[in-house]
Amino acid sequence: MSEEMFLTALGEITAGRSSLGELITAASGLVAAGCRLQAEQLYKVWINFNPDHPQRYVAHFNCASLQSDGGELESARLNL
Repeated sequence: MSEEMFLTALGEITAGRSSLGELITAASGLVAAGCRLQAEQLYKVWINFNPDHPQRYVAHFNCASLQSDGGELESARLNL
């Protein structure tokens, strides 16, 4: 189930059809399913596909929070 959720969200992001809210929903679902690394990856891909989004900082913050939760403090610091 979580792999399907990840692949669906990834496809939407790379096709340019994923809003920030949809990203957050997908990532939250993955975290709830115990797939923190996949959620982090979604944030990274969305950030790269949305360089001019006015609320891109929200995705950076959420990604950094996941990295911090996973003990990746240096990566989290660099993401902010």
